[in-house]
Amino acid sequence: MTTADDHQPATQQTPSDGGSPPSISRPYLLVVPIPVYVDGDGRRWVDALWHKDLVLHLDYIRDLRLACPHIHATPKPGCRSLDDLPIGLVALPRPGGRLRNLLSAPSLVTALWRGIAAADVVHTGPGDWNPLSLGTLSSAMAELQRKFRLVLVESSWWRLLPGQSPGVTERLAAAASEMVSRLCVSTADLAVFTQADYQNTLLYHRERGHVIHASWIDEEDILPEAVAAEVWSRKLHVRRVRLLFAGRLAPSKGVLDLLAALRSLEGTGVKVAVDVMGAGELRAACLAAQSDGPDVVVRLLDPLEYGPPFLEALRGYHAVLAPNLGDEQPRIVYDAYSQAVPVLASATPGLKACVDEDVTGRFFPPGSPAELAYMIGWAAREVPTLMKLGMNGRRRAETATHRRMHSRRHAIIDKALRASGRFPAEDLSRLAGDRQPA
Repeated sequence: MTTADDHQPATQQTPSDGGSPPSISRPYLLVVPIPVYVDGDGRRWVDALWHKDLVLHLDYIRDLRLACPHIHATPKPGCRSLDDLPIGLVALPRPGGRLRNLLSAPSLVTALWRGIAAADVVHTGPGDWNPLSLGTLSSAMAELQRKFRLVLVESSWWRLLPGQSPGVTERLAAAASEMVSRLCVSTADLAVFTQADYQNTLLYHRERGHVIHASWIDEEDILPEAVAAEVWSRKLHVRRVRLLFAGRLAPSKGVLDLLAALRSLEGTGVKVAVDVMGAGELRAACLAAQSDGPDVVVRLLDPLEYGPPFLEALRGYHAVLAPNLGDEQPRIVYDAYSQAVPVLASATPGLKACVDEDVTGRFFPPGSPAELAYMIGWAAREVPTLMKLGMNGRRRAETATHRRMHSRRHAIIDKALRASGRFPAEDLSRLAGDRQPA
């Protein structure tokens, strides 16, 4: 159940936040495709946001182990050292093309089998048609070894997008992946989803499922109400409404629909400036779409580092555009809310899970450039309404921080471990001493 102050949809099935359960002391293996970079000196590095997330895992998991690909290369800019965290590492081979993956399969199977054997709890993602994918392989191995298995579903990358014209091979792969994912999710001891549609379509045993929205914002990221009101007092009096698209420049994010909508607005008298921030396969198309017309101004911006630089820039916009075609629940929604910025979103399951119509944002049909153009025109005329929606979103952000997301997950896992009957109650209740790396 949710508490009254959670402001989550009725499908949200999280325990109340009344007191923290004891730390999880059982060896806990987290299986993820996110790579660890190993530099020339043997030091290990991870993406900064992933590092932040791992630190929050350590708040309630006493013996955390991480099974993921290891890449021997110079880490990307902005990575953080993993060597300062008390985490045991299971090194998996670097993924590559089909031949490389087949050649490295024995190493992958051996390392993953041993890592799972040394754990009591295995935390993984959904599987797909590829038997060597981490989700499929780790789920099968954990089941064979009779481990407690948690599956976290944050996206459904295998599903076909609206408007696609796939061939027979693509349709078969999508159907097979859907079937395997349902099997992985429904046979798990516990399943956590970022939005309710995943639970409804992938899980047979509803009592094993819980919905917790994904959010990366911290308490200190949320603008104080007085500051947010002051920022909006300046944004109310502008000649041109400023909108932001921030995300991966890919078809699944609705980028092509956005570019088409902006082209259709030129010459209509709608005064709007749209910044497109990101990187990806459609960057060249976005670069070509830049314009400085009398009505519509379009700029392509490089991504900003997540954290204060990005959030400070975000608060200067009147609304965030989320024209997604896929059904994932984008974290950008709560980023926008933290800065009192509303979200104009396509009505996909993931966005409908965290945007409330005429409360924190507004919807348009996915895959429709004409409807998106209409929504942009509406935003240009309704700045006071955008302020109201943004201030509502700021209040919503207070209930959906990164730490609170982990707190809910902790309570769910603790309850499921106790209900499983696999471990002595006194062992689950004790607080472990020093963490023992894998």
